[in-house]
Amino acid sequence: MLIFTAPGGVGVNFQFNMTYLPEFITFNDAGNPLNNLRVETKEEGVLHDWPAAAIAAINGWRHAGALAANQVFMRIANGKIPNRNVTISGQTSAIGAINIFTFSDNTGTIPYKSTTAQILALQPTEFTDFAALFLPNLVTVNDRIEVTFHDGTTEVIDVVELQSLSTIYQAAPAIVLDNLAGTIKKAVAVDVAAGGAAYVLRYYLPGQS
Repeated sequence: MLIFTAPGGVGVNFQFNMTYLPEFITFNDAGNPLNNLRVETKEEGVLHDWPAAAIAAINGWRHAGALAANQVFMRIANGKIPNRNVTISGQTSAIGAINIFTFSDNTGTIPYKSTTAQILALQPTEFTDFAALFLPNLVTVNDRIEVTFHDGTTEVIDVVELQSLSTIYQAAPAIVLDNLAGTIKKAVAVDVAAGGAAYVLRYYLPGQS
C-alpha cells in the first residue's frame, strides 16, 4: 500500500506515522538514494537508523526475485505487528518525489533491530547473536571472516564465498552472513584491510534495551 510520498529535494527531511509496524518497506529512488532512513516505535524505541551506505548494504536482503532498477526493499519485522506507534522518517538527496510503500505477508511478533559496528583495519572483531551481518567493506579475497557454528564447525569464508552463499537466500549477491536460522554461534572478522562499518541485524526480543 502506498503510505506516504516524500516530496523530494536536496537535503529535505520527511516524516510520517503509522499505527502498526509493517514487515517490509519498499520504494524506488530513481537513482537518487535517500541520505538516511529511520524507523522507530514508541514501544521499542529506534529500531533502524540507516545512513545511505547501510541502505545500500541491506537492500534486497532475502528478496527471492530480481528487484526493478533503483528499487529499495527492506525487511523491518517478521510480519505485520499491530498496535504500534510507529514513526518513519528520512531525508531525500535530490529533486523528485519518492512513493513509499509498506506491506506484510503475515502477522508478526518480532521487530528487527539494526546497529552499526566498526571494524578496525586488520583487527579481529567478534559478532554474536545476529540474524544477519552485512559487511560491505570486505572487498578482496584476502578479507575474511571466521564463522563458528553451534555444532562446533568452524569455517574461514572470504568475500567471494560470502557473495556466493548469499544467493541461497536472495537473488542479488551481497556481502552478508545470513543467520536467520540461528545456526551460527559467532563470527570474527579477520584480515579486513580497510576496516570500516558493519551493519548488524538482530531480533528485537521483549525486555531488550
